[in-house]
Amino acid sequence: MNRAGKTKYWIFALLLLMILAAAAAAAGFVFLRHEKRQNADIELLQNVALSAPHEEVMPEIRRLQQGFLTELDGVFSAGQLNAYQKLASGRDISLLIVGDSIGALPWTSDVAAWIEENYQVSCTIKNISLGGNMAYSGYVTEKLLDDGIAYDLVIVCYGQNDLPEGFSADYEALIREVLSKNNLPCVISVLESSQREYTEKMQAIQSVAAYYGIETADTIAAFENSGYSYETLSSDGIHPNGYGQAVYASTVEDIIRTCVEKEFVRKRDIILSAMKDSSASPSDYFYSTSLPKPMDPSGIAPYESFRYYPSEAFTRISDTEWQIRFDTPQKGMLGISRSRCPGENLFEIYNNEELFYSEEDYHSIGFNLMKISKVSSEPAVFEGDLRIKFLEKEHADSFFGIIFTDYEELN
Repeated sequence: MNRAGKTKYWIFALLLLMILAAAAAAAGFVFLRHEKRQNADIELLQNVALSAPHEEVMPEIRRLQQGFLTELDGVFSAGQLNAYQKLASGRDISLLIVGDSIGALPWTSDVAAWIEENYQVSCTIKNISLGGNMAYSGYVTEKLLDDGIAYDLVIVCYGQNDLPEGFSADYEALIREVLSKNNLPCVISVLESSQREYTEKMQAIQSVAAYYGIETADTIAAFENSGYSYETLSSDGIHPNGYGQAVYASTVEDIIRTCVEKEFVRKRDIILSAMKDSSASPSDYFYSTSLPKPMDPSGIAPYESFRYYPSEAFTRISDTEWQIRFDTPQKGMLGISRSRCPGENLFEIYNNEELFYSEEDYHSIGFNLMKISKVSSEPAVFEGDLRIKFLEKEHADSFFGIIFTDYEELN
């Protein structure tokens, strides 16, 4: 090729790349106006390149493009995309909510409906929130969840019912379980508006979220900046009412929208990079699946192992008592899963007929409320008979099981 031909070649190549960039930007603009694209940016780039009349540059363009698209499609089909990447490509996602009564409210379904409408995809939602519970409950519930689904997006909503002591470890244990159990999950941690300020618990959430690279939905600030009084957004001083739930949903939706837009731009830039450089790889678009070391190794150690004994593993020795025998001594933090019934609630735990723990409270709500709680914050040794005695038969009927964390057999 003579000098004039080479000059012409590079001019054509430069013009084509400018066309490709403009086309990708146009595709991004259309997508971000909430039209379903499903890789339309790739298709548009391909169509623009293939329709170009300059035969001298087309063979190289086709080679780079086809190799990249083939590799990218292969990785896509392998399911190695997180929730934001899937939405940026018009793909269906699954959503899990783990929280307390605030997490159990309808605003979470509003978020799922918004995802479906905004991105024209299907959003499967499951809410395992339990009112009146703490982050430890979320850790146990997530451990026991066995529905065969690796969730793409997980919203974690705790803090109102938790005590400051031990909360950071409970919360980190929950986050680690969410990250390890699901497939490249995107996690959003909610800073609950009911705290009204950045308490020690909210600061713990912020620290854990920052360490694990998790987004935080700051509904404390959202309430303050809404233009409405707190009383307008929460009728009982704790739970967001209809107006407050709209603030919750909007806060989470803004995070999702921003993250999806970033992923769309990243994908567009990598496509253009691969078109220019044959050494570029779609793997640049994907994230590591490795779980970092614990932020607080000593605090997390008691949660690393887990064993659940359902009520079916016990013997009902009376209307109000359950008993299980351990032939091998065991050690661990002990938790219990039960229902709080209306009125006075009392249960006692005996280890070989020695009282180990007792709890009494009054449940003012007129229906049963499932409760999963720790009864010992430090590992204890259990051997022989473990007996649980309830105040009334109804309470014993609502016993579900016990949990050991840091479980180990002692020789």
